[in-house]
Amino acid sequence: MRVLFFIFFFISTLMANENLEKVSLQLKWKYQFQFAGFIAAKEKGFYKNAGLNVTLKEFNPSIDIVDDVQKGKATFGTSDSALIYDALKGNDVLALMAIYQASPLILLGLKNRGIKTLGDLNNKKLALYEGIDGIAIKAMLKANHVRYVIHQPVFHLDKLLSGKVDMITAYISNEPYLAKQKKIKTVIFAPKDFGFEWYGDILFTSKNIEKNNPEMVKKFHDASYKGWVYAFSHIDEIVEIIYQKYNTLKKTKEALKYEAKVLKELSGYPKNFGKLELEKIKGI
Repeated sequence: MRVLFFIFFFISTLMANENLEKVSLQLKWKYQFQFAGFIAAKEKGFYKNAGLNVTLKEFNPSIDIVDDVQKGKATFGTSDSALIYDALKGNDVLALMAIYQASPLILLGLKNRGIKTLGDLNNKKLALYEGIDGIAIKAMLKANHVRYVIHQPVFHLDKLLSGKVDMITAYISNEPYLAKQKKIKTVIFAPKDFGFEWYGDILFTSKNIEKNNPEMVKKFHDASYKGWVYAFSHIDEIVEIIYQKYNTLKKTKEALKYEAKVLKELSGYPKNFGKLELEKIKGI
């Protein structure tokens, strides 16, 4: 009887999922608290209750997220303020929700290198993101007349510690925590502190997808929003879920909780979470 029950349960689950509309979300990086709201919406059944069977797709360097959404390889995607540039170039993109009202991207350096102000970065070697990514940091440097030597981006602290670069582009929710764990004192320059308060992650789809299936897009938006509200209201629970089921980056629970605290502040929750403002977009 027990075997028959499990067979019945398995078949019922398959049939239930078959009745759900299949959509996918392409993330801009690997699983971490950065995408907690989407994970919460999936794990807590918000997508399922909306009639959606959602596949979350981790980023890999071989894909172009905007291109994948335009071609229908992914129904939804996440980008940052670079999405505005994509729209200006004529790409078929439709922004739905700003996850972070301020970008987590920062410049990170070591306190013992004598760097106290942006002016101290003149002639220093900075590891910066290429192209449109991290443009707020380049704008911050240009506005303050900093002349620097550019180095290709790095994604760890090693070259900073070895002195091969003087500062790196980092996420305020990640690298400062790693430095603190190593008892390394750092100095941080955040674009938002210099008047460049650009959006962080932006949920988007294509205008074509929204035109052909507006109800599905609204359901996904609303369920995702609900997931983010839940994630920010139940941080410990969602951290545990990410740690157990979505931890491809092998983060500790403490690192995930630190990330959650910092990103919650950047999100504007509960005051203006999710909002996209025309004047801010024009400014960017």
